[in-house]
Amino acid sequence: MLCLLTLCLGCTTPLGEGDLPILEVPTAEAPAATSDGEAQARSAFQVGRFSEAGSAYFALAQLEADPQLRAEFLFLSAECALGEGNHYLAYFRYARLLKLYPGTARYAHSVDRLFLIGRLYCEGKATKPSWLFGIAMRDLEFGIEALERFQRERERHRSADDALHYVALAYEELRNEELAIDAWSKLRRFYKESEWAETAQYRGALAEIARSEGVRYDKQPLLAGLILLERYAAQHPKGNHVSDALAKAKELRELLAGQLLRTARFYASAGEPYSTQLYLTAIERDYPQTEAASQAQAFAKSVSKAEAPAAPPAPEDLEPLEGINEDRLRIAPPPLDDAW
Repeated sequence: MLCLLTLCLGCTTPLGEGDLPILEVPTAEAPAATSDGEAQARSAFQVGRFSEAGSAYFALAQLEADPQLRAEFLFLSAECALGEGNHYLAYFRYARLLKLYPGTARYAHSVDRLFLIGRLYCEGKATKPSWLFGIAMRDLEFGIEALERFQRERERHRSADDALHYVALAYEELRNEELAIDAWSKLRRFYKESEWAETAQYRGALAEIARSEGVRYDKQPLLAGLILLERYAAQHPKGNHVSDALAKAKELRELLAGQLLRTARFYASAGEPYSTQLYLTAIERDYPQTEAASQAQAFAKSVSKAEAPAAPPAPEDLEPLEGINEDRLRIAPPPLDDAW
């Protein structure tokens, strides 16, 4: 049970600078109702009793006759939830405000809060209530859903490219390379001038490599990733990730060449000199600057030359093409059912 609980909870990342925004503290000078309930909610807010203040403001948002004040109270109830650290409740209160009061002066502020909360979930810094023992658990999927909706509904917002960046990182954290590649690709395609565009190209190549199950079993993602890394290095010779990209490309070339060398040695031990030569030639042709290429050159000296094996004879009972009766190859039409 303890192992299951640990797996479900995951490791929540500590909040850092910028994760705890400055709350919009209500003041007596701001538009406010004159009721005692509003004054009590404001006092609770100002001394940090956010749960108490949030419940009071949410109740006022249901009872107040003035729509401008209802919107303000709903916004303050969301701020209380954020101050309390209840990101899940805060998200839905901000979303409710945007839906019910699109003309509110708090609209842009609430949109920024939706992005912030989605980012915190994608980074594993926010938690969500769970049915499991009532424990709050981190939920990267919720953050992904929130930021994908944010980018989809607000494509031109200043944080739309940031949203895709954090979505891609969350998919990588979940080991979903296919969707991570898709998110990096969207970022590069939709936001060519973004500060993340270069990073998206580099991380997309790494995500492609991560799709492989190993050089022995699935080389295609490794080959595709190598091409993408070399393309990134060529397009960004002074890029932020160019040294890492070149180092990773070198590592991949050694890995791929080493697998070819192991295969060549296998065929040599099996008494197949021609197949051995094919793999040694492939190393020299495709990965000439690798350590494996140097080893292949030394190993080739011990391999005897061999001619290509003759093609196997055609089967004796193979019917010549000109002798095939095409009519007998046609599928017979279904029988007519005229019983009706």
